[in-house]
Amino acid sequence: MANPSNDIKTHFKDIIETNYKKFYKHACIQLGCQDTAKDIVQEAFITAYEKLHTFQQKSSLETWIFGILNNKILEHFRNNKKSPTRFDTEFESILFNKNGSWKKEWISNDLFPIDHKENEKETKKIRQFLMDCLNALKEKHKQVVLLRYYLNKKTEEICEVCQMSTDNVWQILHRSKLQLKICLQSKQKSND
Repeated sequence: MANPSNDIKTHFKDIIETNYKKFYKHACIQLGCQDTAKDIVQEAFITAYEKLHTFQQKSSLETWIFGILNNKILEHFRNNKKSPTRFDTEFESILFNKNGSWKKEWISNDLFPIDHKENEKETKKIRQFLMDCLNALKEKHKQVVLLRYYLNKKTEEICEVCQMSTDNVWQILHRSKLQLKICLQSKQKSND
């Protein structure tokens, strides 16, 4: 292994220290398990450090590390042959802001506590529906959705991380949103 320069090592360390929570949150959302997320994030950091000498500065170091994390997450799903349960729901106005971003109260229980105790049971049920429906998406679609709506990544960043065109990103977002809507509506009907 080549020895990366001290400057890039220092920059790497700074990114890890400042962005650990963001990397961990992303892994938690995609994997649905805090312990697995911690392990995958650590694996990604170790791999990134070991391969620092291959970093070509075609993107920011943070984006490069984030790409390694995404690959580790996809590898985890492939290795475990996780077959997500398919559940199908119309909560669009409840789940999304007018600008299309996710409303924070519907994101993972552990990362965003429930504000209203009187609606706690219903809120948990809707969150579970949403997580089930997200897990039912194709892995690449799930990745694009989470990058955009949960982590508020810009289209250019998503294109870079996922190695796809702007048009492809927007098509995936549109189709995934429709699939989530159908899934959530179906899940709600089967639960009534």
